[in-house]
Amino acid sequence: MINKDKVKNCIEKIENKTRAEIVPAILKSSDKYPATYYRSGLFFSSFFFITSFLIFHEWRLKALIVGYILGLLLCFIPFVKRLFIFRPELEEETLQKAYEVFLEHKIHQTKNRSGVLVFLSVFEKRAIILADKNINEVVAENTWIKKIDLLIEEIHEKSLEEGFLNCLNDVGAILIQNFPGNNKNENELRDDLVSE
Repeated sequence: MINKDKVKNCIEKIENKTRAEIVPAILKSSDKYPATYYRSGLFFSSFFFITSFLIFHEWRLKALIVGYILGLLLCFIPFVKRLFIFRPELEEETLQKAYEVFLEHKIHQTKNRSGVLVFLSVFEKRAIILADKNINEVVAENTWIKKIDLLIEEIHEKSLEEGFLNCLNDVGAILIQNFPGNNKNENELRDDLVSE
């Protein structure tokens, strides 16, 4: 997926030049979406029931059970699972997970209130950049939106690793410009890639 050492080295290089702290995170998924299994089961059981009602009159109950089980099993395929998740649900779960990582890794508790989370959730195909108070006062929100758009574009055109590293370097350049530092900066947060 991505070389964790490359990410860590990238973060260390950036943080040697800025007072800000960056926490990189790439998760396979932001949630398990348990409701999708039931939606899929209900959809396929209904489809099988209606089909059996029109064609095989005596197989209705069996068709209902087989359809439900098939729907549950098909949801283990990511493509099928995505079909049964609503877009607002994807957005909400991704944002919620990003906030969870932000708080869990104490990004909001740096001395200068200058922590940044660069978050990517692969299943949802969503990226989020969350910055702490002092950074948000200096850097406009649409700056992060542009970086997210560029990250998603580069992942599609190049690779996950290259796109993510480029995004980290872009975020780092903004932080170095607005929160310059030196090699004596205290490293308050771990530089390791957060992943599950």
